[in-house]
Amino acid sequence: MNDKKIKYIVIRVSNVDTHNVVEELDKVLAQRGHVWFGKYGRVIRGISTADQPDYRLVLVQRRISQAASYTAKTYRITGYSRLRPKDQAYPEYYKDVIQKIRTWVKIELAPQYEHVLTEDLVVISSASPLAFSLKNSMSSNFTCRLRDDRVILS
Repeated sequence: MNDKKIKYIVIRVSNVDTHNVVEELDKVLAQRGHVWFGKYGRVIRGISTADQPDYRLVLVQRRISQAASYTAKTYRITGYSRLRPKDQAYPEYYKDVIQKIRTWVKIELAPQYEHVLTEDLVVISSASPLAFSLKNSMSSNFTCRLRDDRVILS
């Protein structure tokens, strides 16, 4: 797969509802082999079901000790829906907030060689480095591509 064609849907997350989002997703992922990430609020647009193998979900979370620093975890997107998943492969705490979820993204863990850092990505709509956009934008999600000098080797 040509890594320059891969689009990265980057979503800024926090420890909402007193849960660590990434840890809760990873628990279900370990049990089921996949998990549905539920995005609160504004619908994520631009994910084409025909192109899912070419999409990755990157969850970024601010490091508590460093205000301008983020951790990132990369997942492969294997499904997308606006409807609640029938298989209920999502974190238990979602049941209390299910009415807030407007977008469902089915994910699997990406192989280690596909994991990216925030410094590796550029926001497609603005051509700005993702790190700049995370610092200067209120948006919760961004569609990104790899920097021109960054290559993923399998």
